[in-house]
Amino acid sequence: MAEAAAEPQAREGKELVPETARRGFRSSLLACADTKLLLGYHYGEWTFGAPSLEAAIAACSMGQDELGHARLLHGLLDHFFGLTQEALIENRGGGDFASIAFLDRTFGSWADLVAANALVDLAVTLEIAAFRGSSLGALRRVVDKLIQEEKFHDEHARAWFQLASAHSSESRASIAHATRAALPAVLAFFGDPASNHDRELLATGIKTRPDAAVREDFLARLGRLARQAGFAAGAMSPGGELWGETERIDWRAWDADRRRTVSGGPADELLEHLSGAKNVEFRRT
Repeated sequence: MAEAAAEPQAREGKELVPETARRGFRSSLLACADTKLLLGYHYGEWTFGAPSLEAAIAACSMGQDELGHARLLHGLLDHFFGLTQEALIENRGGGDFASIAFLDRTFGSWADLVAANALVDLAVTLEIAAFRGSSLGALRRVVDKLIQEEKFHDEHARAWFQLASAHSSESRASIAHATRAALPAVLAFFGDPASNHDRELLATGIKTRPDAAVREDFLARLGRLARQAGFAAGAMSPGGELWGETERIDWRAWDADRRRTVSGGPADELLEHLSGAKNVEFRRT
């Protein structure tokens, strides 16, 4: 996707992103924004069909949060790169989106939402937290707000992961299956832990923590959650019950711009809902 501005220079009142860090910074922001946009959509879908009225209200609330966060990140993409709302949502196909691949499909059950909440939501929050103390003022001002508003999401994820894992053998199996399905796509979001793909972001001070460290924090937190939910100590480690096909990730296929190892993307019908394409006659001009 081409950048709106031909020259990588700051416009009046804008901060200059060093040329060496522009691509990595844009891809990180875009991956977080796209993932939050899709999370908001999926949470909203489960406002109806949740196991209880309280769960439905929580899903609705989290959906509103994620859509608001996506809008804030879109503002940063406009601020630093001149990428407008129209360019980001209406003028891209599914193959251009950088959202975590687990969100490409419709959620088949509440277990998928819990896995998205516990894994995808956490991963994006930790990635955003890696920009705390950034050398870019506009980014610093947004990061703390996003992290603060994610605390409820984390509490909701941990409560439901434990509850569903203990409720019955069927719900436990569903949570385990959804976790195994989500984990490879989430780890792909962080990139190959043996690489240093975000070195320029760190060298310029835009980012303050490498993805390899964020990945380890993510897995440690999930490991603790799995143990609290009654899974074996090594469930979130290679060969464990919740690890799934993670060892088979082909890092040679990793797309640095989309932060994923698989092709495809959100379905066209889903993108129509996100863009409001079916209701263009009601837009303000």
